[in-house]
Amino acid sequence: MPEAAELGTIRLQREQLSKQVAQQIQDNITEGKLKSGDRLPSERELAEQLQVSRTVVREAVKLLEDRGLISVNVGSGSYVVEMPPKAVSRSISLYVQQRQLSYAHLAAVRRMIEVEIAEMAARNATPEDIKGLEQAVHDAEEHLELT
Repeated sequence: MPEAAELGTIRLQREQLSKQVAQQIQDNITEGKLKSGDRLPSERELAEQLQVSRTVVREAVKLLEDRGLISVNVGSGSYVVEMPPKAVSRSISLYVQQRQLSYAHLAAVRRMIEVEIAEMAARNATPEDIKGLEQAVHDAEEHLELT
């Protein structure tokens, strides 16, 4: 019978694989390759694509669900969710920390995200929202004239 330490090592490796798979999927979400509402490939398809076991994929999906990045609907599949600001902030923070990115890289990530946010805001703006923005611009211009 194998020693307990060997089993611990095997488990650690599987956990590392599931974290890597979760990170790869998260990167696709962060980079905009997977968008809100997109359905992830099935567990079997992901396992084949990434050349890992279905158990590793299952653990990775659980990690992503815990992070608030995907929603698992039994019988229907896993879907990328519209990320609340806290999840976006947490995802960016993890992405930057794990990759030890420079400020230039962080600025590039921000540009990708902020363009999406601006587009979404413009698409969903109500007449009241537009009126509020116009007022904010007017107030800013008045403030600039006073200084």
